Amino acid sequence: MLSHELGHGLSLRHPSGCGGSTTNFNATNVMWPCSSTRAFLSEGQIFRAHFNSSSSINNLYNARAGQSTVACTSATNTAECPALQRRLWADGTYPAN
Repeated sequence: MLSHELGHGLSLRHPSGCGGSTTNFNATNVMWPCSSTRAFLSEGQIFRAHFNSSSSINNLYNARAGQSTVACTSATNTAECPALQRRLWADGTYPAN
């Protein structure tokens, strides 16, 4: 639960509503709402936590002072912002991509 709430402070949002499903996320994702089995973040989520200008890392603590930040939305999938569901490693249900 705490990791989920910290994720909100790092500019992360829910990938789906309670009881809903997407082809890219399930209840094992830290940002999945209404779950007690949160265990994983995707590479796309970790990227946004570190590089989004709205992340508390950058907005509040200015940890990337003098370095570039981006404004990746959940739907963004560009060379500058990897897809939200991008994974470096398999996390149980989903293979690495």
